[in-house]
Amino acid sequence: MVIHGRTLSPWLTLLTLRHPILTLESLHNYYVLVIYKLQIPPYFIPSFHSLIYFDPLLFYSAGCSYRGILSIASYEDVLQNFLDTVLQPEQQPTNNNNAIPQRVFLMALDQMADKDETRNGIFRTDLQDFLGLTQPLGSMTVEHNKNNFHGERAFLEIIDICDDRQFLEIRRDLLRRAEYTIQWIESNFMTNPGVRVANQDHFVEIMQTWTQDPCTHRTAKIACTEKENCNTKYT
Repeated sequence: MVIHGRTLSPWLTLLTLRHPILTLESLHNYYVLVIYKLQIPPYFIPSFHSLIYFDPLLFYSAGCSYRGILSIASYEDVLQNFLDTVLQPEQQPTNNNNAIPQRVFLMALDQMADKDETRNGIFRTDLQDFLGLTQPLGSMTVEHNKNNFHGERAFLEIIDICDDRQFLEIRRDLLRRAEYTIQWIESNFMTNPGVRVANQDHFVEIMQTWTQDPCTHRTAKIACTEKENCNTKYT
């Protein structure tokens, strides 16, 4: 999952962010899945290290063509496009009070599957209000596609971003960038009057985890699963 921008009407857009390291992994693996789904010969699949510098047409809609998927994980570059286009005052309709309405709903993928019922309820209420829905939203937990991503059924080209032998330096690079990205989003994007942030305190808390390597948690979870003695932290 990358920055997902879904336009629901001419004036409403949902933006979902994820940890930049996991976004980079997901982008590459999604590209692999599309190649296989379209029955394109797999030798057309660029290596991960090629994709981080060369952006195939598949990602053109993200506004980063020819800059590589690594640039998409620098969220400030993509979000700046929203500030320069749909969030410009002259592009926004106004109500009778001449107030600029909120047109972009910013959230984190982690909020959709949050197991904390109180926080998840606040998130769903925020989204319901933004969309102008009269009926409460139900669970938004997303089931991940495990068939082609894990174990013996994984395609050969699928990567594990937590493989230190191949991706440690890339992860370190993204972790170094994360602090600037977080500060930029808080100072430049979240302050825009056209942006609504889902449960803002929790969203900011989630962003702070972008400075931490998610592979530490993934490795620990796999280890405890194999021993069949996982505590509630990993279930």
